[in-house]
Amino acid sequence: MSSNLRLNSLPVNGNKNESPYKNVLRSIPNGILKFPGDALCYTFNMSHLQDLGVIGKGCYGTVYKNRHLDTGKLLAVKGDCCICMELMDISLDALYKRVYTVKHSRLLENVVGHITVCTVDALDYLKKELKIMHRDVKPSNILVDSHGSVKLCDFGISAQLVDSVARTSNIAKEDPPILKPDTDESGFKFSLPLVKFINTCLTKDPTDRPKYDALKSFEFYRKYSLGGPEIEKAKQVLGVEAVDARDNPVEERA
Repeated sequence: MSSNLRLNSLPVNGNKNESPYKNVLRSIPNGILKFPGDALCYTFNMSHLQDLGVIGKGCYGTVYKNRHLDTGKLLAVKGDCCICMELMDISLDALYKRVYTVKHSRLLENVVGHITVCTVDALDYLKKELKIMHRDVKPSNILVDSHGSVKLCDFGISAQLVDSVARTSNIAKEDPPILKPDTDESGFKFSLPLVKFINTCLTKDPTDRPKYDALKSFEFYRKYSLGGPEIEKAKQVLGVEAVDARDNPVEERA
């Protein structure tokens, strides 16, 4: 769900940490909320949102689960500026921790392919259409829902591109690991097209890395960008795992 919001900068607070300004905030008409597929625009303030608790926290704010009382729709609401976005079920990071460490299983290559295509397409769209470089792509910033949809989030350190150059001075540079075909006791092995795709993405010199159009020409991307039964099965599996991971969170180590 995309958001169409015009909002003042107002804090959003969880149930356990009520703001002394909460009653004031609830009296201020401060935003317009537009849902895809709904022709109506909803003028709202904090009194129109029911706080259902914290979803997660990061360096750039806290995300809360809220219900829009006028429609009953669930939202993910982030930060001091009350950014309302689509509520997804789980991050890829939390999902894989459940799959790998608790269930002692793995995501098969068609699932990895589906995630890859969605992520590359999202990054390509950001660069071409919005002139934005994300700069913080990691499993915790890739979200999955119960339908197996995959979406990119968290633009806290994204950079606006000017003449295709990111105006920033704090991009981290380090030697990436070289991925070898993953094999377990059963003899399972990821395909060479997948290994080639990831190794190319991990090229140390950014000037030697392929652009998104070039990545889309790789065999691995092309195979899973066409849709079909393999992708439908991948989405089904991913959706089931997303709900399972959401309902059975892996405890973080102290």
